[in-house]
Formats: sequence, structure tokens, C-alpha cells
Amino acid sequence: MRRHEGEGAGMSGPDVGLQAELARELQGPVPEAARVITAALGERFGEATSAVLFYGSCLRRGSHEGVLDFYVLVDDYRRAYPRRGLAWLNTLLAPNVFYLEVGPPDASVAEEPLRAKVAVMSLADFERAATVDWHEARVWARFAQPSRLTFARDEGTRDRVATAVAEATRTFVAHAPIWCAEPGSPESRFDAVTFFSRAFAETYAAELRSESEETIQGLFAAQPERHARVLALALTELAVQGDLEHGTRAGEHIVRARPGALASAVADWPARRRRSKRIAVLGLLKCVITFEGWARYGLWKLERHRGAPIEISERQRRHPLLLGWPVLVRLLRERTLR
Repeated sequence: MRRHEGEGAGMSGPDVGLQAELARELQGPVPEAARVITAALGERFGEATSAVLFYGSCLRRGSHEGVLDFYVLVDDYRRAYPRRGLAWLNTLLAPNVFYLEVGPPDASVAEEPLRAKVAVMSLADFERAATVDWHEARVWARFAQPSRLTFARDEGTRDRVATAVAEATRTFVAHAPIWCAEPGSPESRFDAVTFFSRAFAETYAAELRSESEETIQGLFAAQPERHARVLALALTELAVQGDLEHGTRAGEHIVRARPGALASAVADWPARRRRSKRIAVLGLLKCVITFEGWARYGLWKLERHRGAPIEISERQRRHPLLLGWPVLVRLLRERTLR
């Protein structure tokens, strides 16, 4: 594809590439509630802690209401846990997911306890999960969105995390020819809002959850200029690397996949999505071990995505693992879980 006039202008040099852009974003302002949680996580995982990332809806809203989302990156699973079983589970199927409550902290931060959902991965696994070779898209989908590095052990770790976040974003954007393909055409044409709407819908659909169209649109609408800038930088770098051809015209990106690559990629995505769902089921079962209060939290999340209460009996609340299966089947039939 020919480079169109003006394409890539102002987008070269070490200070304006994708990684530099995201490294600056990672060092952006952090709410005090996230600092409090980060300190608690440092106490929990001790010297095994390499880095802590804060992301998700609370970051987008600038609020500590609800549940704050974190990734803790550790250098070694055995060092991170007092129990070998947890280390084994994290090695077998990363990440482990935990629930954490802190506080209530100082009244200037919050009047109620702070709540956090914490995913634990090794830094090495996180780096692998940012690539297309990883078995699911969760890290791509999370870290193509804004995040904050609330702790890094040293500058080397800071650079590794920034590199991994940039790679996750490139991997996410590299799927544009699949998610935005035009029937019968080797080219894909899209603007930023179209790409992110389709990309978020596809990656969330690869999990055991559903998101409304309003929520999907809201992910882009929270920072449209940021998303548009990151998309342009990622496409430019992918074109330089030879992964695709990229041009722009009339405010749209025009992308052509490498010869022969599009057909295999289109065929691969449904299989990857099915595999991601199976992994999500295993992860949900694992949460029974790692996630204190997992049933209450899971019910709250499902009600939030469904937009309506989910009626369960008191016995099902007390014994969700034994008696909650009829509710799960009903949600599957309703396509609350897809």
C-alpha cells in the first residue's frame, strides 16, 4: 500500500514512539486509594514483588468506589506465596486472582474499606502474555487501555513493564485486519472509534462475561484522543516491522495484511476465542481456592453486566459451589455468560 501524503508525520523518533507514549502514561497521576492498595500488596507479597499495575474502571472514572483492579508482577511464584499449592496453581494457569480489602484508611482517602481485585503473574509470564503466542487475549485487552505503574522495583523493571505494555497494545492492534475486515476485500478501513468498539467487543466476548454496547462504547469515550493516538502509533510501528501495510485517507486507517496471513489469522481467532473461554472456566474454578468471597464478588459482577438482579436462594448463597449450578445453567441459557 502506498504511503499517503502526510502519513506518519511527526510520528518518528525515540520520544514519540508507542513505548515512549505508554511509558509516560504509566507514570501518570495515581489516586491515593491506589497508593494505599499498592502498599498493602507490597506487604502481602514482600520482596517477590517486581511491579504493581493499576488499571480498569476505577482508573477511568477517577474513583475508588467499587473494586479497584491491579496486576502484581512477581519475580518467582515460590517466593510470592507461603503455600506451595498457590505457587503451583499460578505456574499452571496464570494469573491467580485474589480479593483484598484495606481499611478503612484515613478519612481523607475513603470513609469505607477499599476493595481490590488482584491478579498475580510473574513478570516473565506477563511479558509472554503480551504476545500473540500467549493462549488468551486477556492481557492484550486490559493493557491496550490506560494503566498506571504504581510500583517498580528498579529502572530495569520499569523498562520491562513499559516494553510489555507496548507489546500488548501492538498485539491488540495487529488484529485490526481480522476484526475490521471488509467482506471480499483484502483491505480494512476504520477509524479509531470503529476499531476499539469492535476490538473490545471481540476480546470481552472471549471471556466468560458479556458487556453491553454502551459499556463497550464507554471504554473508548473515556479517552478518545488517547485511544486514537495509540492506535495510530501502533499501526505505524506494525507497518515498519512489516506485519501489515498501513495508510490513511479522509480520517480513516487503511490496513492490508501480509499476503496469506489474513486467511490464517481469520481462521485462528474463533479457535483462540473458544480456547480462551475454556481457560476462563478453569480460572473461575481456581478462584474457589484463591478468591475469598468469590461467590459474592462474582454475583455482584454478573448483576452489573446483566443490568438486573440475579435471584438466588439463601441456601445457594451459603453453599454456592454445591447448589449454585442451576443458576449458572440459567445464566448460560440467557446468554449472560456466553
